[in-house]
Amino acid sequence: MTSDFHTTHWTTILAAKDGNSPQVRDAMKFLCETYYRPVFRFINRYIPKPLEAEDLTHDFFLRVLEGKEFRAIQREKGRFRSYLLGAVKFFLADLRAKMVTQKRGGGIIARIPLDFDVADQRQADDDQFDRDWAELLVDRAVASLEEEYRAKGKDSVFFILKPCLSGEIPDRDKAIFILDVSPEYFKVLVSRLRKKFRENLRRQIAQTVADESEIDEELDELIRKFSSQ
Repeated sequence: MTSDFHTTHWTTILAAKDGNSPQVRDAMKFLCETYYRPVFRFINRYIPKPLEAEDLTHDFFLRVLEGKEFRAIQREKGRFRSYLLGAVKFFLADLRAKMVTQKRGGGIIARIPLDFDVADQRQADDDQFDRDWAELLVDRAVASLEEEYRAKGKDSVFFILKPCLSGEIPDRDKAIFILDVSPEYFKVLVSRLRKKFRENLRRQIAQTVADESEIDEELDELIRKFSSQ
């Protein structure tokens, strides 16, 4: 990992003394926009109507961006993924508790647990959130890689080699013929693609962990989660 690790969005937030500084707010805004999808899917499992789930997801991120929880974040450190999962659970449980208190907790809101302490449900929720998170990271790493190849005028090469990221190309001989390369050089191209993909994935993960030493552990964990889908 490069020496600029400590200037990532998450480490900017963790290191900040002022949770309302422009740098911290910009960093948190970027992370919230980037990782919107896993949170929306988590909420959508309890609020099955997409528009209602989307409204609640927006409310959740507005609450995060207000900065009220920055001080707690700085104390807890850790990974952005863990923080966000805990925060959205608290948001939903708090919402349901308030609705029940106001005697408006029926219907859809009643689907939300008052807490997430039931072991089986907690593990299922956490695992699915992690899989959604891993899927998003993979998608972003692939999109970044595609843009890199396109910038070099090699988008057609990327299109042919892309299946190698998830396995083997169905018709390897046809791919070699189209690329007009030797079988040996084809292996080199595939190796380069996979190496670049892993580097891109590491860069995505680096934005969400507190320390460089956590990157490989997070990468291995998310690959296992993604593979279990």
